[in-house]
Amino acid sequence: MASSELGHYVRFGESLMNADEGVDTGMMRRAVGNTNHVADQYAQTRCRWTLGSHQTPLGWPADVGSPAVDTYYPVWSGVPLDHHVRLSKGALETYRMRVRLRIDSNSGSDQAVFRAVLAFPGQAVAEREINGPNVVQFAVTSTTTAWVDGASLIYLDEYRVRAFRALASTLNSVGGGNVSAPWLRLQLTVFGKTISGGGAPRLHGVELTEYVHP
Repeated sequence: MASSELGHYVRFGESLMNADEGVDTGMMRRAVGNTNHVADQYAQTRCRWTLGSHQTPLGWPADVGSPAVDTYYPVWSGVPLDHHVRLSKGALETYRMRVRLRIDSNSGSDQAVFRAVLAFPGQAVAEREINGPNVVQFAVTSTTTAWVDGASLIYLDEYRVRAFRALASTLNSVGGGNVSAPWLRLQLTVFGKTISGGGAPRLHGVELTEYVHP
């Protein structure tokens, strides 16, 4: 949910901005709520992991001796996180997420490809192949490490929200009884592959930010 009191903007009439107009508690609360709403929409960091310049970037898993060409292998997985759900045009979906990867290729002439997948823990491999709205792909042909934004924001549509959410026990009030409430916990996983046998993917950082819709 949004951190603003109402979860949306409150517009003020221009006459209220007159220097002679008084300021009451309600107006101040709405002004603070508008500020919080703007902050919500800017982005909330849900995950940020990065290596230092002296650390070795992540690549193929240790058990992969000679990676197959054009085959994805897991490179990095974040911890599962609770995610927000909203009603959009009558359908449930998660808030939009922006994925940024700090990446490079070990070859300046061979392309390395990354694919970031947001899914229920254990479902990333299956979702990676479907390539739905919860998946974004990156490609790089450079040995220079840089942060790269995903081409689109990712999210879970209603089908995936309903498939991945579960019921969790929680208190309905302070000192109250237990009730069951829908709960959606998702995990971001990054995969990598080489196209031509060269161009091994190298991962130096991951960032996931959440955007609240107006």
